[in-house]
Amino acid sequence: GGRDKLIVSPGWSPRQGEHQAFRLVAAGNTVSIADATLLTPVTGRFGELLDFAMEGHHYKVRSRRVEAEDTGSLLELEHDGWKARFGLRHERRLYVDAQRDELRGEDRLTPASTKQTVPMASPFAIRFLLHPEVQASLARDKKSVLLRGPGGRGWWLRHDAKDVVIESGQVFERDLPRKTSLIVLRGVGRLDAPTRVRWKLSPAES
Repeated sequence: GGRDKLIVSPGWSPRQGEHQAFRLVAAGNTVSIADATLLTPVTGRFGELLDFAMEGHHYKVRSRRVEAEDTGSLLELEHDGWKARFGLRHERRLYVDAQRDELRGEDRLTPASTKQTVPMASPFAIRFLLHPEVQASLARDKKSVLLRGPGGRGWWLRHDAKDVVIESGQVFERDLPRKTSLIVLRGVGRLDAPTRVRWKLSPAES
């Protein structure tokens, strides 16, 4: 958003080993299913020996970037980390529209296995962790979220998810946790059919 940072990563420091939650899926800007996690930190002395590694089911990650001169760029990512437990693959498409000054995103949960899965549906969440100096407010339609950075410029986050909430969150800065806000898009997706959520970050009208 101009020179303002709007969405940030949670960060983490090995000097604060008790704050391992910063390293889990629910702390990042991605999709989580049923509040499950993909990898868990190796803690204690063994974790130090392994350079603070993560353990869990190994999964594949793929990415592809396409540049379009003067118009924008497209980034496609996917991983199959949810396949073992839910039979799903997460696909994300990010398009930066240089002409409209927009970021458009699409998250898809696609069946990666033909075997029957019980239960047949599961709740999911898409999280956006905001910079501590960004203010977030829910619009009257209870769907759109207005973001405003310290520079004063406003941005709308719009989406087609079922629900959206603004929750309290934390980021790790200079070896210390700092309070911030977290935008969470929520819904319920079937495990035997694709689920899609589209969202867009665009400048607010002046």
